[in-house]
Amino acid sequence: MGLAAPAAAAEADALSDVVPDPVLRAVINQTLSTEEAPRADDAPISAEDMKQLVGSDAAEIDAAEDDALFDLKGLCSDNLDYLEQDPVSLNPSHGIHSLEGMQYAVNLKSLDLSENSITDLSPLAGLENLTYLELDRNNITDLAPLSGLTGLEHLNLYNNLIYDITPLSTLDQINWFDLHYANRGAAHLPIDALAGMTALEYISIESNDLVNEDMAALSGLQNLNYIKLNANHITDLTAISSYLDGIMAGDACRIEANNQSLPDWKPAVVQAQPSGGDVTLTVPAVTGIDALYREPSDWSISPAIEAEMDQAVEGVSVDFQTDDDGYPIPDQATFTFENRTYGSALREQGDLCLTYAVTAMDFETFTETLPFVYTLYLPVELRQDPLYQAELSWESNSSFSIIDTAAGAEASAPLTIRLNATSGDPVELSEVSSIQFFVAGKAYDAPVEGLEAQNITVDGNTISFQVALTQEAPFSGAQYITPVVEYLRTGSDAPETIQRDTLSFHLFAGDASAFQVDDVIRFDSGTAENGSITSRPVRLSIPGETISFVDLRDEFENILASGKKQEDGSYCFTVKQEDLAQIDHFLISADQFLYPEVRGELVTPPSGGGSSSGSGDKTQITTNPDGSTTTTVTSPDGTVTETTKKPDGSKEVVETTKDGKVTTTTTDTAGTKTQVIVQPDGSSSTTVKHADGSSSATSVHADGMVKSEVTLSAKAVEAQKEAVPLPMPALSATSDREQAPAVTVKLPGNGAVPVEIPVSNVTAGTVAVLVKSDGTEEIIKSSLTTEAGVAVALTNGDTVKIVENSKHFLDVDASYWGADAVAFASSRELFSGSGKETFSPDAPMDRAMIVTVLARLEGIDTSAGATWYEVGAQWATANGISDGSHLDAVLTREQLAAMLWRYAGSPAPQGTLSGFRDCEDISVWASDAMSWAVDAGLISGTNSSTLAPQGKATRAQVAMMLMHFVEYMAP
Repeated sequence: MGLAAPAAAAEADALSDVVPDPVLRAVINQTLSTEEAPRADDAPISAEDMKQLVGSDAAEIDAAEDDALFDLKGLCSDNLDYLEQDPVSLNPSHGIHSLEGMQYAVNLKSLDLSENSITDLSPLAGLENLTYLELDRNNITDLAPLSGLTGLEHLNLYNNLIYDITPLSTLDQINWFDLHYANRGAAHLPIDALAGMTALEYISIESNDLVNEDMAALSGLQNLNYIKLNANHITDLTAISSYLDGIMAGDACRIEANNQSLPDWKPAVVQAQPSGGDVTLTVPAVTGIDALYREPSDWSISPAIEAEMDQAVEGVSVDFQTDDDGYPIPDQATFTFENRTYGSALREQGDLCLTYAVTAMDFETFTETLPFVYTLYLPVELRQDPLYQAELSWESNSSFSIIDTAAGAEASAPLTIRLNATSGDPVELSEVSSIQFFVAGKAYDAPVEGLEAQNITVDGNTISFQVALTQEAPFSGAQYITPVVEYLRTGSDAPETIQRDTLSFHLFAGDASAFQVDDVIRFDSGTAENGSITSRPVRLSIPGETISFVDLRDEFENILASGKKQEDGSYCFTVKQEDLAQIDHFLISADQFLYPEVRGELVTPPSGGGSSSGSGDKTQITTNPDGSTTTTVTSPDGTVTETTKKPDGSKEVVETTKDGKVTTTTTDTAGTKTQVIVQPDGSSSTTVKHADGSSSATSVHADGMVKSEVTLSAKAVEAQKEAVPLPMPALSATSDREQAPAVTVKLPGNGAVPVEIPVSNVTAGTVAVLVKSDGTEEIIKSSLTTEAGVAVALTNGDTVKIVENSKHFLDVDASYWGADAVAFASSRELFSGSGKETFSPDAPMDRAMIVTVLARLEGIDTSAGATWYEVGAQWATANGISDGSHLDAVLTREQLAAMLWRYAGSPAPQGTLSGFRDCEDISVWASDAMSWAVDAGLISGTNSSTLAPQGKATRAQVAMMLMHFVEYMAP
């Protein structure tokens, strides 16, 4: 009997400090602390203390506003700072590793320990009162401890290491379950256990490699109102087709099934004729969506079935083939190709996106939602050869065509254009209507004055002509020329044209006796020293031109060497030995840039004073399964060069030097040439050169700093109807402006050009930030996000940074209908939140807010006034946007339309509003503005026959309309 007391005391001591994890201990102490009985973060926690943890149940929490959630939960770690990066998931972690001690929280109803490093759930096994459990972004593998928690109604297991959910099959009270990315995409996750969760209303099973057979688990669930299937491999929705039937009838249900893919789908080749036309591709039919092919019973519901390329391809469109009744045929996608007369072959790889969606309009709030959306991405390669290949040549030992005016010549030697049909069929030309000459690569509209094509002859597929001077030479020295040729083919009366910049040549007019531009640059192997080699003197004399400098360049515009001028006026170049084979052309800077081609030649002295750079090389040639060949050359210095030539004509060269530098050079079938150089320290440089003359150079420093310089040719700008995609690698936006990637653009002319900067992680909150000449920075309010990046209008020499500027608002969930619009407006700092972490999307917008927002859009600093709205009101009044009155009044729909209309320059409306019953409710002063807003798609009716011009606009609705307005105003 004497030992009982010490044993009881020992047991009591053990239960006086039951939570060993320091971070979990801090969370619990903060939860238990009160003003009357404050607790330190590291205070011991007893088993009795743990019984005080209770909280609200799942029903109360799920029904609460976001800003009340934390206080309702019995225990929550969301208020903690991130202490570390989890070494397994690489997610930020609050730092809780162990749940030991939680077994004593027997009264706990709600627990949220998201974003930690928890692996073992055993301490939770006996907490039978739990109804709400959030454990997303941990490292959980075994769910067996949860099998007895039959009272659970809300369970979040997103982003863990779960491969088996069978232990959860007994949890038939769960109505909200997030199983998204359950094992981080590592393996297929069987979901059979869901079949027993008959109370489910919300289920997220995204990114789990699910296939059609898995959908059977959902077939018996009758209470679902939100189903998220994104990023899986599903094409059969039969198991949930009853829900789609309900959506088409107006039921309040939502299904998301974006980004489906098929692992077994091999990229389909879509081959078109040069003349263009339709090509039909058989695609997987999506089943279980019959409701989309019927007229909806609710007139506010609109189904849509579309096919498109994920990135637009110039000259190609795609859509579903339709039957006799106009309905899409589900397994037939038809590509329509335009005629491709000249230029390079089309070899475009991308994804065909099949979209099935339902749009619902709420005419009371003037909002649209997507209650159903399904997208399937199928890799395809679009191929189309040009009808003709055009080649230009002339009889000369020079890379220039020459008119020797000093010798009395008034015309060049004959130039020859040969047209060859890609098909191999003979080409017969009957006549040439005209030949005009323009400056190559320039956006000048007028032909070069004083140049004329003479002695034009046609022979079969060949056009010959001379370039003649009709007056004194229109330029001094040399010029880079492109001909535009209009001709007729035999048997055709339809003129065809070889367009500008399809062909080009250098023309010199002057004293040819003093003209000399060597097109071979010779290097003596005996001069090699420390891996470099110097050329023999190169003669570069162009009378009438003052040469400021000469660079020796490769085909990607990388400078291999700069010329060193000798006393006799010639130039010598010193290059690295491994660069000899890369020599492609000179860049001669004179009155304008000239680009004569040149090749390098290694010369070994007869005396044997040196050796060829190739001596001792070991060569191996391999034929690959896809028909390509790889030639591997190993040099004595350890350099390995692998050259792979593919059947379609594309080529890749990978050179690895002994010090670890890797240079990868690719040339695709469209003529785009890309070179990536990766240094041993992790830094890299990427150059891209397009066939249209556009180019880019991107450097990534060892510290991760990224800078790009992009040059767009006039041809690229003229050919693009919308924003011109920049030819460069995709950038990764960052929230740190100091580390954000920067792009400088060089553009033809002085006007603004809309461009698209590729961004790999673009969101609605990604913005372009202009770096001004004085170093200050300004968000470009009108920058737009696209699927591929950021579209923005820039002028020559502009530098912008790509910044992720999204704001987080607790009252704007990612699934909220206006989330993107709120992100757009807040990231561009047009709107600020209503509080530090709130946006109040459903609150009405007042007139003071809208004039301030529009002033910010114009680039006005609104922070300087005596009140937050003073500057915006003054600007709006001065510019006729608003009369500045009643600033505290709620903004109406017609007032918003009027202000946007005036901002847009008061364009004349094209339509009529007579079809709306309440058109007479529109104020006289707002009539034109409302008509324009309806025409522009900024405002639509609250139903089919009413506009509600006096209706009030919420902050989210204004954000949406503002985003569309910026799109409308984009150049």
